[in-house]
Amino acid sequence: MLFRPTTGAEVDRVAAVTVPEPVGWIGADRYRDEFGKGMYRPEWTWLAEDDDGRLLARAL
Repeated sequence: MLFRPTTGAEVDRVAAVTVPEPVGWIGADRYRDEFGKGMYRPEWTWLAEDDDGRLLARAL
């Protein structure tokens, strides 16, 4: 498993992640909006990928 920060080009990939519980949920529209306002930065957003590059999780 690979853990790494995102890049600015991965906004849509990060926004596409969904979770079922309401505590840690941030929807795609909210993420894109707040990313655009500088409230999230690529170096503050981390991804977990398997060996094939499949996205397993995100941490905002």
